[in-house]
Amino acid sequence: MHIRALEPLMLGSWERECLSSYVHRLAEAHCVNVGALMQIICGSSQDSQREYAGWRSIDFGCGFSQICVEALASATGIDGLEETTLGSFARLCVILGGHRRHVAFCPMCLDEGVDCFRTAYYPLIWRLRFYEVCIKHRTLMATECPHCGLGKLRVFFAGGRNGCCSRCRRWLGGGTSALEAGRPAQLERSVCAAELVAVSGLERAERVNAETFLSDLCVEQLNENRGMLRRAMRATPFALGPALIQPTLDNWMAFCEIYPDGLLDLLPRRPIPASLGKNPAFLDYTRLRGRRTLDHREAWLRIEDVLRNALNEVPPSKPRDVVSRVSTSLTTSSVFRKYPELARAVARRYNEHRKNEKQKAGK
Repeated sequence: MHIRALEPLMLGSWERECLSSYVHRLAEAHCVNVGALMQIICGSSQDSQREYAGWRSIDFGCGFSQICVEALASATGIDGLEETTLGSFARLCVILGGHRRHVAFCPMCLDEGVDCFRTAYYPLIWRLRFYEVCIKHRTLMATECPHCGLGKLRVFFAGGRNGCCSRCRRWLGGGTSALEAGRPAQLERSVCAAELVAVSGLERAERVNAETFLSDLCVEQLNENRGMLRRAMRATPFALGPALIQPTLDNWMAFCEIYPDGLLDLLPRRPIPASLGKNPAFLDYTRLRGRRTLDHREAWLRIEDVLRNALNEVPPSKPRDVVSRVSTSLTTSSVFRKYPELARAVARRYNEHRKNEKQKAGK
């Protein structure tokens, strides 16, 4: 069977297509299902059949994902397919635990994709948990089917197509009445994630990684003082050590406070702007996070008041979002154990709100 050379959509931008979406479009172009297509490309051995069962991680850029990229590149003759996985994003930011195992989508973006390309596609950034708000439409990413209510939409399924529910097979776009507006903090995280994805998709000659950039900054402007770098990026004393490990998204968000023009403008620039190293944030000790025990102590002193205030919020918030306002080191389960009545009241109020929104959307 001859495999057509189908180009991935929006390569080189923050909206570039993910590998799972590309495979769906490739299968649709050849009028076969995804399983049959990958048997042709990767072979029909028992090993490939066993690997196929874990295909929801194909966009993560490791293991079976790398095998599929090589096989698809050989079959189609298309270069740059590695940019359709999160392996390219990992050069700049820690994504451990930041993957989405199931589909999240923006209905309006799905409709716009059909209008522009005459086909639906999923951007790579939708596979990141950090990306909570669609920065084009300022609405929270949807994770449930508006028709059947399925909450864990599968990435691959029999007869699957981009933009369709894995259970009822109906179109996921078009429904905008039940969408919630994202909060400013969520929007800031999503914009920061989009900038990093855009930087990771630059041409090979312009590519940068976090370790190279931070090393150059330390040597050129901070007199090799990594403590100043930690203060600026709100890192713990143990992070960004001698090996300059990859920063988290929160570290990059702290860096955006220093350089408001954005990471997309800063990271590819050589030489680094001389004014950056003179910013007073590098000397501000109040930006440096303390040890985790101190962070925990302060968080537990505040969490009860935050939970009580959440009971009066309109619209109600998820318990996980309420906890994250206090500290990223606390887990939702630990808060439920410490304050079971308050936490359950917050969860019950949010679930009732979601149920009413679905009923209104159904009418």
